[in-house]
Amino acid sequence: MSAISFYRQARRDGGIRTGISIDTDTVLHCYDNGGDDSDPALVWFVDVRCEGRRLPDEPALAREWFLSHAQPIKVGLRACAEELRAGIDIGSWPIERPISGPRAVRTRVVCSAVRRLEALDIARILQDVADHWEERIKALREAILETA
Repeated sequence: MSAISFYRQARRDGGIRTGISIDTDTVLHCYDNGGDDSDPALVWFVDVRCEGRRLPDEPALAREWFLSHAQPIKVGLRACAEELRAGIDIGSWPIERPISGPRAVRTRVVCSAVRRLEALDIARILQDVADHWEERIKALREAILETA
């Protein structure tokens, strides 16, 4: 079984990373720098995780897959945002909710926040991911994979 994921995550230094991974490798990404003081600790993240037998195994195909399934994914993100309008409790396990999507693919939203302000704002963050789904996926660039 293969896996693809879309992720958007905020760092303590204000940086925001968005990307797509295939299995465990980031293949497409974008990083918006937060500031001069580097602190890679995450303050929140939103993932759309997909597992199934016929998922793409190339970056361009993964991008197309996420774009072609935008409607059910955005519906799932917005439903999760509605459910979490009051926020989430910090320190709890990540919230995980299923998304109705293509048959034979397990699709779910996974999100978390570690600081109180971001935890209270998680619904807005989820809504923002849904509102800018296509434009952010189209803006992703190929990741340069480092080999040891």
